[in-house]
Amino acid sequence: MAQRGARCATAILAEAAQAGKPGRMRLDEATNLAIILAMPGDLQFEIIVDDTVALHFAALERKDRVAVLDAIEQQLRYDAIVMTRNRKPLRIPNSLNASWELRCGANNRYRVFYDVDLEERLVVVLAVGRKAGNRLVVGNEEFEL
Repeated sequence: MAQRGARCATAILAEAAQAGKPGRMRLDEATNLAIILAMPGDLQFEIIVDDTVALHFAALERKDRVAVLDAIEQQLRYDAIVMTRNRKPLRIPNSLNASWELRCGANNRYRVFYDVDLEERLVVVLAVGRKAGNRLVVGNEEFEL
């Protein structure tokens, strides 16, 4: 895993998508410093982004990437396993091998698929896609729902 310093997560994912780096990247925690300082550290989930997700982000428009990254940080940092209107557990097995789904973006048209490791306090983002009707486009793949 590469060192990132205080760079924003959008830049990290964009660079990784261009370079095709293998492995997983951690979202930059400095982007939400005020929230992190207000919450006890042991209640946070560490967010890890699978290497294939960098390619999924590359397929999104820039403004949409920022909105999805913000939603990941705000919705999954502290409450990754709390079911809400926009966050729900998925039936397993599914084609993405994810256990949770987060709806986000304008008109909830984006989906973030992730797994949670409660013991390690980890959220692993496995896929990001755009929902249109009964179709889901993840990177260059299309899934029929």
